[in-house]
Amino acid sequence: MNLSDDVLVVGAFVGGLTLAEALRRKGFAGRIRIVGEEPHPPYGWPPLSKEILTGRWPVEKVFLRDQGRLDALEVDWLLGRRAERLRTHQHTVELDGGEVLSYGVVVIATGLVPRALRGQPGLAGVRTLAASAPRAAWCATRPIPQTLTSKGSRR
Repeated sequence: MNLSDDVLVVGAFVGGLTLAEALRRKGFAGRIRIVGEEPHPPYGWPPLSKEILTGRWPVEKVFLRDQGRLDALEVDWLLGRRAERLRTHQHTVELDGGEVLSYGVVVIATGLVPRALRGQPGLAGVRTLAASAPRAAWCATRPIPQTLTSKGSRR
């Protein structure tokens, strides 16, 4: 593999996780750091609005990989940290709090911002694990719709 020995990934959800897994699977033995704004390891968004909010799943089930598989990747997880500035000429990323990380290769894997459902003000912002717990209580007081149709988001 013809890469720098230092990969910095901005985005600790599915994209960042699967990139790290692919690099290791292809034999990359260098340093991988993954920066993510949330304090949690990668988890699935769809279960937040379907399984967690309805109480069908315990919160632990939403995580994409168990701790053993994450440890086996030998990734430095910088969770609960937000990347605020990318300086490509200097090969640096500045985090909230002012810490500056240098890199050989940077990958931006931040994903998308979900849209709120019209007519569901109590569900606005259900896109993080931290936001799901208070929403679950709200959902428990509402009837569960029999059908929900979703389309791709527009920007």
